[in-house]
Amino acid sequence: MVLYGIQYCIDSFLKSSLVCDPTWSKVFKGEIKTDIAVIGNSRAQFHYNPKIISEITGVSCYNLGLSGTPINIFDIRWKAFINRNKLPSLLIIDVDYNFLGSAKGVYEKYQYIPYINTNEYTKIVTPIDKDLFLDQYVPCFKYKGQTALIISKISSAFSQNCDNFINGFSINNTIWDDNEWSIFKKKRLHEAVDSKKFHGLYADGFSKLSSILDFSKKNNIKVILVWSPQYIEVQKYKENQRRFVDSLINSLTTKYKLDYINFSTNDLVYDKSNFYNHSHLNYTGASEFSKQIANYIKNKIAF
Repeated sequence: MVLYGIQYCIDSFLKSSLVCDPTWSKVFKGEIKTDIAVIGNSRAQFHYNPKIISEITGVSCYNLGLSGTPINIFDIRWKAFINRNKLPSLLIIDVDYNFLGSAKGVYEKYQYIPYINTNEYTKIVTPIDKDLFLDQYVPCFKYKGQTALIISKISSAFSQNCDNFINGFSINNTIWDDNEWSIFKKKRLHEAVDSKKFHGLYADGFSKLSSILDFSKKNNIKVILVWSPQYIEVQKYKENQRRFVDSLINSLTTKYKLDYINFSTNDLVYDKSNFYNHSHLNYTGASEFSKQIANYIKNKIAF
């Protein structure tokens, strides 16, 4: 009984709006009422500033991006969002070769801990997590290996770092690091063309994306697909993969009659000062990018 009591207290705090970036809490409580929703991985989370988008478009915006999470795992947040919240009028999907791939595990599992017993989590994770039964039915077992991260999450509620979140958007003021870029280049090699390999990597991801597009069409949600900026030089390291994924995205845009905006050659990608690493915009770059997206929406989309 003591362990159940401890688990109840920890889970209740983690599910509260006191933690920094309470997006999970808001999603599962059905508290998100937004005209524009943004989904994707960390490149969504760090690139789309809802405050700027709302100011320019005149409608509400929430960023549901989730770091380190390809679309097959992101489906947990997506399903929880559409099952429990008011549906948006416009859905922006940040697409790239990472988000549209698949993962065989859950990144930063601690963030899901209060929701392990939900239908959304159970359905997605059952095939890939051998500890799920123990997590769900043995009190406090789910905290195994997650204690330090949970303590950090709880302590964040009393930290000034909470100012770094705006409706799910994460602010990063870090400047470009040439050392990090050098390490990245040393680890990467130019890829050989292998379409069969790529097809295997993306079959599940594009199936999930098609499911989201079918749902949006059925519920009259407008959709924009966006390949947000990456530093220009990083593109050559995954050129074949990028072209393969881009071709599949273009096929879907034709099938569903969607707008697809690819920022791969936008002016932003040529300037390192817009990025904190090779694939992520810093706050300066994200602000300019958000303005461009917002103006596109303002001129193209009727609410």
